[in-house]
Amino acid sequence: MPILPKAGLGARMFPRSGAGGKVEHTAALAPGQLVMSRAGRDLGQIFVVLAVEDGHFARVADGRARPVTRPKRKNMRHLQAHGPVDASLVTLIRQGAPSDREVREAIATFRDRHEGCAE
Repeated sequence: MPILPKAGLGARMFPRSGAGGKVEHTAALAPGQLVMSRAGRDLGQIFVVLAVEDGHFARVADGRARPVTRPKRKNMRHLQAHGPVDASLVTLIRQGAPSDREVREAIATFRDRHEGCAE
């Protein structure tokens, strides 16, 4: 008889749903989208999505700890989308990659706009 892990010690954190236990993503992310990390050591940080990989992972950067040249690979279940896709960032991503400064400015603009909402 297999030994089952106790809750909190390796048990599944996300409920199973659908055939085969696959969890469906409710909202698809797109390059240029501003997202907040919902899990991991970067919990609560704002990032910009640079790319989406096979529908389950996104490459994200914040322009500081995670520069555009070294984006973090995050599971999309651990990201929460905020607002519409930033059109200027989409254009820069299609042309190659935005600079770290442009990413930081987009995040700062988002924070300034939503500063009063957190209170």
